[in-house]
This record gives sequence, structure tokens and C-alpha cells, in this order.
Amino acid sequence: MQHQLAILNNQELADTLADDLFTHTSAPFFTEQEKVGQWAVYFDDDKGFHGGLKNKRAFVRGWLANAARAARERYAASLLRLFSELTRRSRTPLEIKGYVSRNSPLAIIAFTAGAQDSEYTESPNEEAIKAILAMYPSPISADAEVCIFHETTAYIIKPKGVEYWTREAALEDAKAIVSDMIQEN
Repeated sequence: MQHQLAILNNQELADTLADDLFTHTSAPFFTEQEKVGQWAVYFDDDKGFHGGLKNKRAFVRGWLANAARAARERYAASLLRLFSELTRRSRTPLEIKGYVSRNSPLAIIAFTAGAQDSEYTESPNEEAIKAILAMYPSPISADAEVCIFHETTAYIIKPKGVEYWTREAALEDAKAIVSDMIQEN
């Protein structure tokens, strides 16, 4: 009997999840396209995964959270590299931080110009997240993609999902941020 474990909107991510599940459990997992833009991860039986379906779903939630964090980290590194190239003449240092909360569907990446260069770090600082979101003049929806400028910091706010934090998105966001910065000056 086939059981559906997860539906994802990225085929590569679904295939990677199925491969990782097989590696960790030795149970047969496979992906199949459900409809346009959606891929489901299925398994044939409960062999090889202790605790049944509940543990499988918990594994998937943890796996997706780690995949999303890794995607934000790659996104931040790409954006940092793009900004560094754009500011290489002035060699403006950039500090980069991420904020993610279990209680919010949104993730925030903050770039501060003129601060000490830093590697990407991510924290669940609820107070900082509330303060950042309060800077926007209206409530931010769960599927919004927003950039807020405050003093020397750009706050990029997007849903937590992996698909929002790609290298391609970093390039597009860098162009938009630089364009906004030029208009501000």
C-alpha cells in the first residue's frame, strides 16, 4: 500500500528528500508529480522507519527546516558576494544576520553596511523579529516578499520556504536593493 508523506513544490527538493529518507531508513521512497508544480513523496510500507507515519512526518519537518536554513545560508552568501562586488571600490564591510521564528511563517535576513564583516548566522530572536516587522507600515502577509530599509540596514523578509531563498532570487533581490538604494540617494 502506498502512503503519501509530503507534497513539495520543487521536484529537486522532493527527489533529494526521498533519497535522504532511503539513506536514513532503507525504506522504499519515491516521488511522483501530483499536478503542475507539485511533487509528492510516497513510501510503500512502514519497514525501516521506527515509530510509523508520525515519525516519518517529524523527520520530514526537520529535514525541510534544515533544507530551508541551508537555502537561506546560500542565498545570504550569494547576496553578500554580489554586494561585495558592487562596493569593492569603497570596500564597505557588511554584517549579515538571519532571524527565524517557529511562530512566524516568515524569515528575515538583515544586511548592515559599515558594520564588521561577518559570516551568516541565524537566530530565533522573537523580540528582534517583532521589532523588524513593526517597521513596516502595514501587517506583512505570510506570502509577502518585502525589503525594509532602516538607517544602514536592509531587511529582506520572505516566507521560510526553500524556493524563496535561491541564488537566482539573491541576484534579483540584489538588483532591486541596489536600485532602491540609488533612488534613495
